[in-house]
Amino acid sequence: MKYISYDRLREIITSCIAAKVYPGIWVLDECKELPDQQWQTIEEFKANPVEGWCYINIPATNSVVMRHYRNYHFYDNEDYSVPMSDYFITHVMPITTPEAPK
Repeated sequence: MKYISYDRLREIITSCIAAKVYPGIWVLDECKELPDQQWQTIEEFKANPVEGWCYINIPATNSVVMRHYRNYHFYDNEDYSVPMSDYFITHVMPITTPEAPK
């Protein structure tokens, strides 16, 4: 699975608009491979869920997005107003932050 950062994508699109060229090839060249060992199938994740921010893979839309997981549901933000269906989600990667040095 591959990704590109939002900031880098924005730079590419802005440059391509200014140059009046199609950004597709530059976006593909900039994509980086996500580490496979951290991805879990949705079934594995549900068996041992981790509350907090996660990357989720949605093949139907060919996208990887960030969502917040809480109380057995994914949400767009932390106000938890509208849960997202996990029907189209195939893989989940919890976002972990490194511990501060002691």
